[in-house]
Amino acid sequence: MGVCQAKGTHTKEEHNPSRGYGEKAHFLRKNIENGSPVTSPRNRELQTKATHYLRLFLEGAESVFGGGYPFNSPDEQYHVSLTFLNSCVEVTRMKFRLKTVVIVDLIEKIAIEKKLKTILSILPDVKENCVDEGFARLLHMWFENNSGFSNTLDRADDGPVMVGKNINKNAKNLTGFSSILASYLRSAISIQAMNIFPKFVHDGDIMTVEQFGKFLRETQRTDVTDSQVREKYNYRFGGAIHRYNFNTYLGGLSTNCALDPLRTKDVWQDMTQPLTRYSVNTARIESEADLTRALEDSSRAFLLNLKKNEEGVLCSGTCPLQTILESIQKNGFVTNSYPIVLCLSPAKTISLELMDELACIITKDFSSLLAKGLMFEGSIISDPKFSPAALRKKVLLLGYQSRLKPFVGCFVADMNRDGLGVRVTDVVEGTPAAKGGLSKDDWLTHINGEAIQNNNTCVNDWPSFILVKNLL
Repeated sequence: MGVCQAKGTHTKEEHNPSRGYGEKAHFLRKNIENGSPVTSPRNRELQTKATHYLRLFLEGAESVFGGGYPFNSPDEQYHVSLTFLNSCVEVTRMKFRLKTVVIVDLIEKIAIEKKLKTILSILPDVKENCVDEGFARLLHMWFENNSGFSNTLDRADDGPVMVGKNINKNAKNLTGFSSILASYLRSAISIQAMNIFPKFVHDGDIMTVEQFGKFLRETQRTDVTDSQVREKYNYRFGGAIHRYNFNTYLGGLSTNCALDPLRTKDVWQDMTQPLTRYSVNTARIESEADLTRALEDSSRAFLLNLKKNEEGVLCSGTCPLQTILESIQKNGFVTNSYPIVLCLSPAKTISLELMDELACIITKDFSSLLAKGLMFEGSIISDPKFSPAALRKKVLLLGYQSRLKPFVGCFVADMNRDGLGVRVTDVVEGTPAAKGGLSKDDWLTHINGEAIQNNNTCVNDWPSFILVKNLL
């Protein structure tokens, strides 16, 4: 499964350290992404946990970047702070499955509340999907050691740490996360990397994309394109290269591909993006041999052409649907845990009879395999919870767009009464059903001209399949 991410352009305002944090906050609100996040109870719970996690280290980071550490220049201080904040946003996004805009808003609220002027002044320049590997490891470690969201690490050496004679005399002693962060910065420059960094940046403190490309081609003898250079600049260094992350890059086996060519990757392996950003290896299932080959090749999408054979068994080609589902349950996730998508053929309309049987088979014996919830273009499909990483070892049903589109996003109940069809129990806001005017307590009596005989259908199974059937 390879990622095909659509990265939006980012317009960066010229850095102005003198700008007040109140004005910066106003700038951020003007430039933040359009649209409001989902306010479901689950989403609010994740936001609460993310806020608690961010509070554990943002004040410590402010004490370091706001004058507690002796950087060479304001420019270096700004870019180191920016790469840290980029990494902070990305790590929090991956940990709590929240959108970037939500995390930025949470950081802004904390920064305003705690008067974290340095963080607030840099926040408008944060870029999505940029992460410094060193800072990311530090934040992951902090997350693991504070899984119970305690305020301090259970460490004996967490006392005050001074960081040099050039420290701001008004700065407080560094403790907790600020101590760890300052120690990390000091260790990153304790061993000079053969003076390579000054050679390429000359008298500056920041290495540009062009200078980094020159270093890769001339010093490391790496054949890279300009786009690969920029991708590494963002995804390994957090959007800026300074002497701290440059030194850790040169000494890191897991990130410096020149040390271990086998680790070179042409694709950025981020499996936390919405499913629409990925291309998926697809296999058509017409026989059991096709099914075996698809599982051996670790295909993640199976194209099914459902029909009944002469014995009345529901099959895709000659392969029984029951066999397909049992094979997926047994062998589908042995070597690859990412979700499998069952694609119903768009070339053939499935009858209501086949819909009923498919719904009964799946919900009766394989309900634990199915991913919960609805997905469709322009709505919940952009939810971080519908990503390959969040849907591991789950099966999705993918159908074609049909005349049933107005019903996508509604929930119905079988009232077990002849001739009345089914009653709409809920309509999800923003879905095609809501936009089409469907309301709670409406009755559905016919589909495609055929009456809904609720006593002849699986109770609550047919409606759930109809909703899943029209995913895209």
